[in-house]
Amino acid sequence: MARHLITSALPYINGIKHLGNLVGSQLPADLYARYLRARGHEVMFICATDEHGTPAELAAGKTGEPVARYCARMHRIQADLARGFGLSFDHYGRSSSDRNRRLTQHFAGKLADNGYIREVAEKQVYSIDDGRFLPDRYIEGTCPNCGYDKARGDQCENCTKQLDPTDLIDPRSAISGSTNLEVRETKHLYLCQSGMRDQLNDWIDSKADWRILTTSIARKWLNDGDGLQDRGITRDLDWGIPVKKGDADWPGMEGKVFYVWFDAPIEYIACAGEWAEAGGLSNFYHSHLIHAKSNVLAGTWYLKKLMGRYQHTDDPIAYALADYNAGRSRVLDWNTGAAKTNSALFIEQIGYPSTKAYVQAVKLRREKYRDFK
Repeated sequence: MARHLITSALPYINGIKHLGNLVGSQLPADLYARYLRARGHEVMFICATDEHGTPAELAAGKTGEPVARYCARMHRIQADLARGFGLSFDHYGRSSSDRNRRLTQHFAGKLADNGYIREVAEKQVYSIDDGRFLPDRYIEGTCPNCGYDKARGDQCENCTKQLDPTDLIDPRSAISGSTNLEVRETKHLYLCQSGMRDQLNDWIDSKADWRILTTSIARKWLNDGDGLQDRGITRDLDWGIPVKKGDADWPGMEGKVFYVWFDAPIEYIACAGEWAEAGGLSNFYHSHLIHAKSNVLAGTWYLKKLMGRYQHTDDPIAYALADYNAGRSRVLDWNTGAAKTNSALFIEQIGYPSTKAYVQAVKLRREKYRDFK
């Protein structure tokens, strides 16, 4: 038995998801999670709604809702859809969670401490009529690469080329349609990805079990054109995770937020933390296992989780104890025929003498402890 973490691409918060979204990312991940569980493996299957960035603000503006309220409403709808489709997520989180905020600010601080973040004074498009900068999807125009006239300020959906707002030809505000624009200077933080290129190349080369398509795509990002480039990780927006260096303010970054593509991947980690918190394992570390109280709490929490697997039997405890001691795959080997639900037959069919003795001993002690009530 092995442990597997399975993630599905985070669906963006704007718009109701449909069968195309399901088939594209969530269904394959769900099938794989179910397959591994059926083989007796431990699986954590997580996902979350991706709630920051310009699309959320634009969508909320169209409905007339505050963006936080809009995101909360749309998260409930998307979570209900996931349940309706029967997706077997262990946890379905939100990138706007407080845990993701703290983790994103923490990682930004660590990156800065290790020299991987630099401050850049750059030119950005400012809308005089709207009274604000126009990052990412707040600005549209003609793509300089393919000529598509509805390219966004972060990427052209026609040719997929990544863009900066100042790259667009004949730009206009996506808020008002105004062309009364000018270029102003603003300061932002950049992630120094170029300095990681060699290290990432070596790491990809070490992945002998990766598919050729996967490694070729990764190497394309590293080596094509000018190679891996530094990218801006902050934006002049109201909605998002405030820029901080851990718990401390970041001088010069007041009023700015982290770019959605910086905080969204971190949500996978935050989502796993939210799952642990929901199960009563908040702030639990391996070092706690040397303490008797923490050890007992963790053990009983896990045993209770295992018992949930065997509620269809006449004694879930017997099966859960065997699972706890020998693993799910061994239980599947032993609970054949009538032993799938009859615990007495199941115990007789346990193939490991030590596991059989463990199950019998714990059940006996459990009966003795009952007498102390």
